[in-house]
Amino acid sequence: MYKVMYKIRRNLGHSGTSLWNDLFLRWCIKIAQIDKETEKDSQLSKDINRLEYRPDFTSEREEIRSGYVPSIEDDFDLETKIPEKEKEVGDGVLTDNITNLVVIEGKVLDLIDKLKEDLKDFTIEVEGSDYFDDLSLSKKELGLDDNGSISILDYEEALENVDVPAGAFIVEIFEESVEDIHGSLKAELFGDLLEISKEIDHTFNYVDSLVGKSLLGEAIDYSDEDWQEQLLEAEKRQKKYRESVQKEQREAEEDYKHAMLFDQDALIPAKQRKLDNYRFKKDTTYQTNSLKDVNKTLRLKNNELGYLTNEIEDNLERKAIKDEGSIWTSITDMTKDEKDAKTALTNVRVMLKLSVDSKNNQKHMMKNRLRNLYSTKQREKILNELDSSNEAFQEGVTDIESRLVHLEKEQDESLETLLDGVADGLAFFSKERNDKMKEFYNISLAESGLREEKLDNIFNKDNSRQSYQLSEKLEKMVEQRLAMQS
Repeated sequence: MYKVMYKIRRNLGHSGTSLWNDLFLRWCIKIAQIDKETEKDSQLSKDINRLEYRPDFTSEREEIRSGYVPSIEDDFDLETKIPEKEKEVGDGVLTDNITNLVVIEGKVLDLIDKLKEDLKDFTIEVEGSDYFDDLSLSKKELGLDDNGSISILDYEEALENVDVPAGAFIVEIFEESVEDIHGSLKAELFGDLLEISKEIDHTFNYVDSLVGKSLLGEAIDYSDEDWQEQLLEAEKRQKKYRESVQKEQREAEEDYKHAMLFDQDALIPAKQRKLDNYRFKKDTTYQTNSLKDVNKTLRLKNNELGYLTNEIEDNLERKAIKDEGSIWTSITDMTKDEKDAKTALTNVRVMLKLSVDSKNNQKHMMKNRLRNLYSTKQREKILNELDSSNEAFQEGVTDIESRLVHLEKEQDESLETLLDGVADGLAFFSKERNDKMKEFYNISLAESGLREEKLDNIFNKDNSRQSYQLSEKLEKMVEQRLAMQS
């Protein structure tokens, strides 16, 4: 399409052609070349770095979580089973998804407060161990009480500073203890909730950069009671403006075609009107595509974060062994006497300990990947670059367009060189910004899948841990009976 437009411009000649006309067409050609080389760049979810973790996501879970999935046996009722037409950007879907994120954040913060209360007396005692001196120095560096132990609040502060050696040291000691065979599931999940909370904070920053500033001109003020209404009005207003620009562009194209065929005197102003309107259409399309990409990321985050939060809440009081009596019955059935039962229980505990250790090794790899490859600093770096990119686009590109569109000049060799350079810069700028948006989406995608896998690992490990603790309890009972017999 761009090459056809370029040929039309050449056939019409340069007389009266604006500098914006030349710049725009050159930009189109550059963008077309980039699009041809990276054909799938517009599909945000498919451009994932091959060196990064790539979870095997399918649409099945999202469909099941977000809507009705009929089966063959269901009595299908057309009025109640067919979902309504899905909202689009401009109809309130952005407002809905941002509202959902606010709700999820509230739930996460409530769970964090609950666990703080449940674990207020939980501590890891280090006094007398080889770690004591190093822990003392680390706690002092973070401004924590040097009392020879690590509380849940100490751990929270250390995890916030996990990128510094003192914080990383305290986090390692605490997590090594709570992950072990006599550890605490709630203390383990507390760390995941803190990291999920930080992930939500970054998502809000992403939203403010690309939605708040785009639609409202500033970050969304969630403390304002009317923030949802204001955002919804802005979202609908953007759609109305987009539709009016599209209508104006269609009319300008029709006038241009009519002038080419029937009114040569009106050709130049018709052509200028078409190009001016094309610029407005390009700007609104650019904005709309950015909002669509944000909405896609928000849907992913809400879907996964909502699922992870529910999983954590549902498993805080989990009980892996529901009938302890049946375990003891099985042990007695497979052993000759209580001495033989003690031997069997000892061997069972050994295997269960190996199971817990194996699960912890797997968890450590996932945990390190989450804190390094998909770290807080990495997300913040992308967000800062994206925010700067948006400001540069609004201030720089818009300024170039508004100035050049009014200029008229014949092209010479020097101007050709200048326009080539400017077109290269604009094309590169657009590609870099899109790459940053894709990178944030890809990190969100990989991070969500990896955290889900990590939670599954924790729950499976807790099954082995609870089984170990029951086996240990039964073995002590057998030992007491044997002691009484002797």
